[in-house]
Amino acid sequence: MRSLFFVLLVGCGGGTAPEAPAPAPEAPAPAPEPKAAPAPEAPAPAPTGEAKPGDATAGEAVYTDNCVACHQADGTGMGGMLAADFTKEKERLAKSDEELMKSIRDGVVGKKGTMPPWGELLSEQERADALAYIRKTFGSD
Repeated sequence: MRSLFFVLLVGCGGGTAPEAPAPAPEAPAPAPEPKAAPAPEAPAPAPTGEAKPGDATAGEAVYTDNCVACHQADGTGMGGMLAADFTKEKERLAKSDEELMKSIRDGVVGKKGTMPPWGELLSEQERADALAYIRKTFGSD
């Protein structure tokens, strides 16, 4: 009877059954490795004040897409009534590349109207290419 009592007692939870071993504590996660600092960006080249050399062939497309509406395909600006006439007003193209690039970038307010600033619409290279095309096509070369 004693064994039956023991079985009943243990089977009903009345006795102390051996405990399962406690799980081993988890090993702490390895500390994240420090991230390498990003390489510093190279500083932008200082502006030289001079326009990059332009490509007249590439400039033809820039001129056609952006300048023809006012300056016209023939460069006359409708006889100078709408915009600068590159064919007759030779003093315009006698200016330095730096001056003309500034005019293209910042726009021009003049007697014949206002040329909008193209600095935010065209890249510096596109502006230089357009100027190269204008000089080659309408200049006195």
